[in-house]
Amino acid sequence: MQRKKGKPLENTHKNAPKKAQRRESDSSWFHSGVILKLLIFLGLVTAGLIFASFKINLTIHSCDIYIPDHLSAVVGISRSFWRYIEVEGFSSFIDVFVQLIKAEILNLPPYYTVDAVQGKRLLMIGGGYIPEFLKHAKILGVEIHLMDDPKMEERTKGLVTSFTPVENFGKVSITQKTAILEKVKQTGIKFDGVFTLVEDEGPLVSYLATALKLPGNSENASLTARNKFKVRDVMEKAGLNVPKYAIVEKEADLETAALKVGYPVFLKPVYGVAASFAAKATSLNQLKQLYREFQKEMDPATRSIYNFGQEMILEEQLDGPEIQLELMVHDGKIVFHCFSSEYAPKREWLSFQSWRL
Repeated sequence: MQRKKGKPLENTHKNAPKKAQRRESDSSWFHSGVILKLLIFLGLVTAGLIFASFKINLTIHSCDIYIPDHLSAVVGISRSFWRYIEVEGFSSFIDVFVQLIKAEILNLPPYYTVDAVQGKRLLMIGGGYIPEFLKHAKILGVEIHLMDDPKMEERTKGLVTSFTPVENFGKVSITQKTAILEKVKQTGIKFDGVFTLVEDEGPLVSYLATALKLPGNSENASLTARNKFKVRDVMEKAGLNVPKYAIVEKEADLETAALKVGYPVFLKPVYGVAASFAAKATSLNQLKQLYREFQKEMDPATRSIYNFGQEMILEEQLDGPEIQLELMVHDGKIVFHCFSSEYAPKREWLSFQSWRL
């Protein structure tokens, strides 16, 4: 073969080190560019958080977040971002951030799909006051058949496939579970599942799941989870560390319970949500006064959750950060967990951290 005219081959070899140097230089520039973009991005996010921390009232579930120092709060959240990136990687962080922007700020459909629930008929017990969930369920192609108080019908119009009104639903759902089951059967619909977004309705959902032969927790498990005293009791019997606690069924129980727990004590309802009627006491007189005030307000006629009972519990004070651990359990195995809220001991900043198993 005749070689094409051109520069001698040895010149090509001589240039090889220079090309390698250029490639290393380009690679170095690329990595520097990525880091620069990352720093700019995090800077913009931090600036947005600083602005939001002053303008937006932050909450977790139904509770306001107390932030005495907004700058410290932003620093804490930024530290959590860095920690998430270290654990999960930058691409995962971007995916989560984009999903939050789309779903929570722009109110656009999430880009994920859940094939297992598409086209399923689900019976939803209560929770009509959370239309955001219903919007997402509709996007995912889920049929939601809601049973709730009549005043929720207009609020959920166009978001549910059917609506079954039940007068005085809060009380009836707790005290007349057989009547609710009869109403479900009267719909004539074959449901693929039953669920709720409301703590009060957990035992009812378990009862319905058993009666309709649908997947669900046992009614006993739901009743235990709904009862703060039973939860402590079960944990202790399982060998787990628990704070000192004692049941208070009547005012006469306060003195004995307080001696068992030791001051300062925290008084709270056995059944309750959002830290309602929970307070700290440092003496028996203060404890009795709190108990009397709370019992007057814990009226089942106006607050349906206390149809479960008006018992209270005393617990000892625990020092340290507050962490909320959430678990998704299927067939007795944990398939997902996250630490959804973590407070500094002084509550000067709040961070959100999440890890997949």
